[in-house]
Amino acid sequence: MRRCLYLICIIIAAVLIQAALRGVPYAAADSLDVLRERWRSLTVEGRYEELIHSTLEVYNKSMATHDRYAQECAGIHLAQAYMPSGKYDSVYYYLDEVEPGITAGNDAGLKIIMNNVKAILAVQIEMNYAEAFKFFLEALDISREAGLDYQERLLLCNIAHLYGVRKDTAGYSYARDAYVLCKESHDNYTLPSATVLLSEMYSLREQYDSAMKYADEVMYIALSKHDSSYEQIAWQLAGSIYEAQGDYGQARRSYRKALDMNDRIDDYSARIGIYLTYGDFLREAGDLDEARTMFETGLRLASERRNIEAVGGFLFGLSDVCARTGDSVAAYEYYRQYDVMQRQEAESEREFNRLYVRFTSIQHQKEISERELELMKANHRLLVGGVLLFVLIVILAVVFYLYKKKNRMYRQLVENHYRMSAAIEHEKEAHKEVRAERCEPASTGSLYDRIEHLMRTGKVYREKDLSLDRLAAMLDSNRSYVSKEINTCSGMSFYNYINHYRIEEAVSVLQDTENNTPLKALCEDLGFTSISVFYRSFQKETGVPPARYREEMRRIKGKGREE
Repeated sequence: MRRCLYLICIIIAAVLIQAALRGVPYAAADSLDVLRERWRSLTVEGRYEELIHSTLEVYNKSMATHDRYAQECAGIHLAQAYMPSGKYDSVYYYLDEVEPGITAGNDAGLKIIMNNVKAILAVQIEMNYAEAFKFFLEALDISREAGLDYQERLLLCNIAHLYGVRKDTAGYSYARDAYVLCKESHDNYTLPSATVLLSEMYSLREQYDSAMKYADEVMYIALSKHDSSYEQIAWQLAGSIYEAQGDYGQARRSYRKALDMNDRIDDYSARIGIYLTYGDFLREAGDLDEARTMFETGLRLASERRNIEAVGGFLFGLSDVCARTGDSVAAYEYYRQYDVMQRQEAESEREFNRLYVRFTSIQHQKEISERELELMKANHRLLVGGVLLFVLIVILAVVFYLYKKKNRMYRQLVENHYRMSAAIEHEKEAHKEVRAERCEPASTGSLYDRIEHLMRTGKVYREKDLSLDRLAAMLDSNRSYVSKEINTCSGMSFYNYINHYRIEEAVSVLQDTENNTPLKALCEDLGFTSISVFYRSFQKETGVPPARYREEMRRIKGKGREE
């Protein structure tokens, strides 16, 4: 799927370059028009080295002549041209050079390209899908406001791709809209990407006949255009659909076709993608040695190209394969690296990681037991049956124990949190005294108190678009001073400070057993951008998911009324 994102954004560069250059003073407008056509051809044909050479020449000349617009135009396309090869240092360099000018300017086309580059970096380097989504939405708004229909279709594809990466079928509507608009406008540039995404969305929805229909359409487009990249994508789509349907023979053949095309593909993300997809297939099929080869090859390539998103998948796969083949030392090391990445990505997944380690250990012990029992099977059939039954009982008992332990843990956390509610006001008073000592005399009772007043009385934290700039404007101050006051007086960052008030109100609502506000509505009321962010923030603060917190509070208060 990462290949689609690159191809979509490359197409954006080709389509936007003419719009980006039109209507802006340039000393050599005629020659730049010729270069524009040249860049478009090179982009469509995937001849990135030639594209870099051409745009770099324009970039250097524009610097010598102090032509900022030409520099921005060439620079943003240079940044995008370096992305398929994974040269992110160059991407960041040119992006940093031209971003201020593009941001301050009025050229919608360049702004859209810039937001696409930043979105890809957010996914590939930072694994920050929320940030990428923000950039894509900003670009979509710009395209619609400027009436740039081509860009709107491309950005719909980008948003659908993000949903696909997260295995979220909510991206179906974006993929469908992009596909329909491409058909209606005869947009042959964007149609292949929209078709790929629509096939993936149908597969996620388990509508495999429709998924295969669009995968076949991708293959038809690829063969008619002699496009190796989309041909590889079509084979990979077919493999995933066959695998989901249980036709593992056809799936293996399709994946092998895609893998064999790696030497014909310049896009390193495409190579990385097939190593990960085919490796996962082999792992599930039990071909552990070949799966390990795929994962190790892909991990080396992903590490070299700084494709952090893919590295996590390879580490997870290698940890599982090594555990199942008895290489416990390697399994531990791969899992340790994977666990570090997971904790960096989302602290709320720590409990899942611990359960995964336990599960892997149980599975490993079970496999050892089964191998030992196989040696004794001929003479001890009855014993084997008894041992297997015993192992099953042990596993069920362990699972039941973990389930009960988790329930007790949640219950204790809620009870402790409820008991501590009475002491909260006292802690707040103590916090005020500490703040009075820590804050500067000029700010105590003035700016920070006004911030607190806005939070407690005005409840401005409920605003979804509340930012440091907006809060500073409300206070007739500046963002730096407001940020310093919050950091100094509360000991928290701005976003943690806002979330603290949101969670505080959420706890109050969930402690009220008469309040039946749905969690989704509560999330909206409190200003959270999504239900998942609300769940993570609430559990981070209380240790318990909000639904479970409400359930336990009703049990506690119901028990109190009975007594």
